[in-house]
Amino acid sequence: MNFSQGVRGLVSVAMCTYNGQRHLRMQLESVLAQEDVELEVVVCDDASDDGTWPLLAHYACQDSRVRPIRNTTRIGVNRNFERALSRCRGEFIALCDQDDVWAPSKLAATVPLLNQHVLGYFDSLFVDEQGRSLDKKMSQRVAMYQGSGVLPLCFWNSVSGHALVFRRELLEVAVPLDTSGYHDWWLAAVAAATGSIGYLDRPLVDYRQHASSQTDALQRKGARRDSWALYRQRATWLHRLAQVGGADQPYVQELARLWAAREHQWFC
Repeated sequence: MNFSQGVRGLVSVAMCTYNGQRHLRMQLESVLAQEDVELEVVVCDDASDDGTWPLLAHYACQDSRVRPIRNTTRIGVNRNFERALSRCRGEFIALCDQDDVWAPSKLAATVPLLNQHVLGYFDSLFVDEQGRSLDKKMSQRVAMYQGSGVLPLCFWNSVSGHALVFRRELLEVAVPLDTSGYHDWWLAAVAAATGSIGYLDRPLVDYRQHASSQTDALQRKGARRDSWALYRQRATWLHRLAQVGGADQPYVQELARLWAAREHQWFC
């Protein structure tokens, strides 16, 4: 991939919603308030039955940068993001949740990373449902990865969807999105395997944690996990990761083979 050109150009924000009326207005306002960028906001609503769609329609009437799309039936998070991404027209693409709050400089500060990398991301500040700081940052929970090579992303991911922005070319190798894990993890892994990831050590989003959050980054819910189901899910993930390519591919292919074999063998 060629990164010699500058970063001036349209930034598409791919946003997915489902029954997100409660926090959606604040999120949309923070996205539309982004400074020093040319912007479009592509919103795919996954058949919400609350006030989400009327709110999106209202914003679309008020601001031509908002382009809402409504699914007639639910298709799930990964497929919904895939649909939103397919409608993005920008040279650069950022993912967006429905319940966070972006700093006004988020995109302007992060997009320049794409002069050297295929994907860039930044730190996040955890807040509660009312938007109050929990005095924790994502970087205090996980090691924030940057560079090239997929091995550090085989078993853990620090690249959250709300924090990343990438060059459009990544879609050529990352779509269809992986269905055995999270869409943001998959995008990060493909970016690291085929190019490189850049990191900005600044919290540029208030990452809201509540009972309906898609992910439980602070592990506050205390949900019990089926270890064998997780093991098999990881086997599927490693098998898909082994097909991405890049310098680490032979190692990941062998890792995927051994991981799958371990379910039926004591030693492998």
